[in-house]
Amino acid sequence: MLSWIPNSITLLNLLYGCLGLIFLHFGNINMAGWMLLGGVFFDFFDGMVARSLKVSSELGKQLDSLADLVSFGILPSMIMFYLISKSTSSMVLPYCSLLIAALSALRLAIFNISTEQSNKFIGIPTTAYGVFVSSLAIIFEKTKFVFLQNSLESTNILIGIVLLSLLLVAKIPFMAFKFKNLSLKNNWPRFLMIVIFVFNVICFHIEGITFSLLFYILFGSLMQYFIKSYCEKKVD
Repeated sequence: MLSWIPNSITLLNLLYGCLGLIFLHFGNINMAGWMLLGGVFFDFFDGMVARSLKVSSELGKQLDSLADLVSFGILPSMIMFYLISKSTSSMVLPYCSLLIAALSALRLAIFNISTEQSNKFIGIPTTAYGVFVSSLAIIFEKTKFVFLQNSLESTNILIGIVLLSLLLVAKIPFMAFKFKNLSLKNNWPRFLMIVIFVFNVICFHIEGITFSLLFYILFGSLMQYFIKSYCEKKVD
């Protein structure tokens, strides 16, 4: 019975993804972005609750991936479709955004059968990609940063889609935010990322989420290297 507590949280992630698609259908991209962030919130806590209650199960794992595919695969894909459609007159280019949904599905399938992603991610996680896209949706036509305005032009969006989608399935290790304990010595890269995230949000508001995700994409792999090096030294 306890297993349905984290599973219910996972279903809330799925429902928020569906709500995001509904808002997007009616042209409210800002709310679609917020719904995506809501899905991230529930995705973060379902696993934590399952571990704390010691009710992790194969059903929960599969349900989590199905919810993630909607919230962090299909919804981001449709958001990018919307953004490209608004920035180009081409009838073809917006369909390139479907690459996000396709490679997110592949990424999640690989994760489910992988035995080496318990303490790290191989390729950027779909959640990180989703948060990045949600921040673009929320700041759409509102950001005061010129380089972010330029990033929302169709050509730049397409380049970003291709690069980030390839990173989803790339054989590159990225830091995972899975805390086995709260020791600063064991988790300093994770705490550093949290501090950077909070600092960026306080200083730059919603744009701070975009900056934080760019930082993670650029340095998440390097931080994973430091974590691995520390663990190897500890074993020695």
